[in-house]
Amino acid sequence: MRYFILRITLWLACFLCIFYSIQNSRFGTIFLPNRDVYKLVDNISNQYLSSEILLIGDSVCAQFCNSIKSEKVTCMCSNQAYEVVGNYLILKELLNNNSKFEKVFLVINPGSLRYSLDQVYTYNYFVLPFKPLSVYLDTETRNRLDKIYTTHWLEPRYWFSSRNFDSIKTDLQFKPPFEISNQNKFYLKKIRELADSNGFSFQMVLPPLPNSQFEKLVSNFSLTDREEFGYYFDSGTYYQDKFSSDGIHIDEPNWYIETEYFHNYKNHFFND
Repeated sequence: MRYFILRITLWLACFLCIFYSIQNSRFGTIFLPNRDVYKLVDNISNQYLSSEILLIGDSVCAQFCNSIKSEKVTCMCSNQAYEVVGNYLILKELLNNNSKFEKVFLVINPGSLRYSLDQVYTYNYFVLPFKPLSVYLDTETRNRLDKIYTTHWLEPRYWFSSRNFDSIKTDLQFKPPFEISNQNKFYLKKIRELADSNGFSFQMVLPPLPNSQFEKLVSNFSLTDREEFGYYFDSGTYYQDKFSSDGIHIDEPNWYIETEYFHNYKNHFFND
């Protein structure tokens, strides 16, 4: 009986070691829906980029702005779950590789600005893929993420899932007036510091959104935030709600990018 228990214990230990190795390697991403985020982080590692305009931001940005990539416009938009801090890390890594750009636009929906890396997607879409870049984080943020990582990697309910973080907040828990979180404000300031020290301009703008998002979200931010970030909150272009099944993404972006509304949006911000 002792021998049997010993064998089971050894097999379990081997399994945990193998699983830990897989989860901490890029091979583990074949099981996860966040492959695009891992790919983005891998691609910027040691990458030199020379572009007049760099777009960073969320999946709504990717839906629309991937269509305007050109010799002078580079789009590195991917997912909202890594919030402002993930976009700061992308920018920081590119600059560390001596990349050059004249203008940087953070294109992000305002809903994610309320969070502080406490979403249901935070673990797989930020903690794991951005771990190699965590050296650029401030100590408080890094310590908090280390705690999240060591807490959750052994729990089976977090394995190979896109919703594997115990969210402190959900959309329903936010009540107007909404506020941009202190953490997102902190990293917006860090991005502006990078812009000042590296000689490029920086603007945060809204992506195209359904009409209802203006009333439900954009106009419900605090007066203080709407005054401080007036350019951002006034930058939106909107389309009919019937074209979005989830209230944020457009179901078929191809038709919209050919409209006069999107051409005006694109030309106004990105000078394409």
